Amino acid sequence: MAAIGSDEWLTLLVGAAVPVAAEVTGKVSVTIERSPSGKVGWTELYDSGVLVAATAPAEKGADIALIAKFDEFVAMLEGASDPAVLFMQGRLKLTGDMGMFMKMLPGLLTDDAAAGRAELASATDA
Repeated sequence: MAAIGSDEWLTLLVGAAVPVAAEVTGKVSVTIERSPSGKVGWTELYDSGVLVAATAPAEKGADIALIAKFDEFVAMLEGASDPAVLFMQGRLKLTGDMGMFMKMLPGLLTDDAAAGRAELASATDA
């Protein structure tokens, strides 16, 4: 089992990711608060809609910065929560390029993406 945000987990994240909209190229920083390890973060690099790398830590200046509490992130990972709903409720915070996020969102909500998250969740020490 891999801890969220660990190097092992980030490798699994890249392997489990499915492509999002082809016009998405840039960086997304993710910060998870209140995890068993404290605050953890990483930066995801997308090229033409494909997640090509994920490395710690969360970088300042990314195109999008996402912040979520650990329990809510795990619920998204396990498919119990929808990221769009969490965002509208203010439980998933986003700064940066809202247009890029809106382009990514449909790809993140597909059955293939859900299967990838389930695969990642099964290997996650939550």
